[in-house]
Amino acid sequence: ATTLYAQLFERLAKLGYHQAFAGIALPNISSIAMHKSIGFADIGVFKAVGRKFDAWHDVAWLQRTL
Repeated sequence: ATTLYAQLFERLAKLGYHQAFAGIALPNISSIAMHKSIGFADIGVFKAVGRKFDAWHDVAWLQRTL
C-alpha cells in the first residue's frame, strides 16, 4: 500500500494538487497506523456517518500535504 501511495502522491503533485485526504471507517487500528506512518495526520472524526456490515460507524479523517 505504501508503494502505491507514493506513486499516487507523486502523480497528484504533478497535477497540481496540494493535499491528500483519507477517510477510514472505525475501528481500524492497522489502517490508521499505516496512514500515519506515511505522513497523514488526524483532522477529525465524523460520528456515525459510515454504514458497514449493517451498522453505523464513525469515520476518521486524515490529511497529508503533498
